[in-house]
Amino acid sequence: MQERLQSKIAQGVAFREAVTIRSIVVGVVVVLLSEAYITWAVSLRASQLNKSYWPMGLFFVYAMFVLINVVLAQSRREWSLRQDELLVVLSMGLIGSFFPFFGLAAFLLPTIAGPFYLDTAENGWRDLLHEHIPSWIVLGNEDRAATQFF
Repeated sequence: MQERLQSKIAQGVAFREAVTIRSIVVGVVVVLLSEAYITWAVSLRASQLNKSYWPMGLFFVYAMFVLINVVLAQSRREWSLRQDELLVVLSMGLIGSFFPFFGLAAFLLPTIAGPFYLDTAENGWRDLLHEHIPSWIVLGNEDRAATQFF
């Protein structure tokens, strides 16, 4: 029991050592650059690989940062990120890369507005769904906001 508790404490300390200011700053830069790359690629119709489970925009940006980190490890060891810090950067990049076009943003907004915009007498969504959806989470169509959204 004592060994398991010490192991949990050690894991918590290791986590706190991995989440450093520099890993967060590099993670934010990776997220912003990968979002810019994905937006650029989609606007030029250059690639549809951003729809994959491993976002290619993130892969390119993260691979560049890993290569830069290898060079820094050879020349300025104190400037390079440790392996656990690189994992934090990758985690931030994966979470951040789900938000552009084909990620969360592509499904969340239409899902929120859909039950009110697509409500017709035939499907009966007003009676079946509307009373179960909190008003604060949806875009209602009282002032035609959902119609204007679509």
